[in-house]
Amino acid sequence: MKTTNRTEGISVIICSYNGEKKIKATLSAILEQKIPSFLSWEVIFIDNNSSDNTLSNVKNYSSLFESKKIPLSFYSEPKKGKFHALNRGISHANYQYFIVVDDDNWLYPNYVAKAFELIHNKPYIGAIGSYSEPVFEHTPEKLPKWFKNNQGCYAIGSQGKDGDVTERKHLWGAGMVSQTELYEKMYAEHPSLLFDNGIEDIYIAEDTEYCLRLILKGYQLYYSSDLKLKHYVPQERLSYDYWEKLNSNIRNSYKIIDYYNALWKLKNPKYKSKIRRLRLKLASKYRYLVTSDPTKKQRHGIILELLSSSRERSRLLQRLNRFMSDRTLQNPYTTS
Repeated sequence: MKTTNRTEGISVIICSYNGEKKIKATLSAILEQKIPSFLSWEVIFIDNNSSDNTLSNVKNYSSLFESKKIPLSFYSEPKKGKFHALNRGISHANYQYFIVVDDDNWLYPNYVAKAFELIHNKPYIGAIGSYSEPVFEHTPEKLPKWFKNNQGCYAIGSQGKDGDVTERKHLWGAGMVSQTELYEKMYAEHPSLLFDNGIEDIYIAEDTEYCLRLILKGYQLYYSSDLKLKHYVPQERLSYDYWEKLNSNIRNSYKIIDYYNALWKLKNPKYKSKIRRLRLKLASKYRYLVTSDPTKKQRHGIILELLSSSRERSRLLQRLNRFMSDRTLQNPYTTS
């Protein structure tokens, strides 16, 4: 973590694992950014333990960045997972705000400037999401039937209506804009549960966990259709096998994410009264007993654990309770 205060500006953090074939277009889009003269910015590239020529390809672009006077730095992160790569990028960021860019994201030319405009001087906003336009490797004559209704799982399309989308509870990591020191604060004393949970490391949903931590501490999630990027979709990601694997990984993340969701549910004002909490407890117990769906059973079980008067708590819930009781993380610009 940086020990000095960051200055006004924005850091573009690109994370990549074996992105050799994709990174050229991503960097080209960065080079085309239209940046106002008052705005300071930089590009930080993190190679997440790639086994191909990703990093050397990025280094080959150094002269182009230098010619446009765009600061470019690159680092390697040996730990597997985008969470670790992003943390490495954050630790080297020099500016107040940051944009997360995946190696298959091509930012529209006004992206960086618009991102700064949207978040600057709005400390109540925790993170901002963008519109993601798909670019397919091969224009398919007919997309798979399941794709249209599930493209959100691919971080494609809209993320709601412009403005406050806090009730959505998450934003895609691709193109996300946030406050650099706020991100550090959310994890400094409370490490990610996805990577240290006593169950297994889960290499997905780091963006969802961050957003849930933000809203549990009173920060808004925001969406702007003015922020646009193109999201490259290689042909192999349209296979049913890939879709099944993606779904399996998402379901696996529920082991952790459902704890955050349950805490968010109980923050709803309608559950403040003892009577309503008792009703919820009884309903959850009944549903826990009758459902055969393991995901639903888990969710009802978490609600029961949260509402239990027992002092016994799972390790996960103990850690989340410490996170929730940490008043230094509360958004000072809200009353919730």
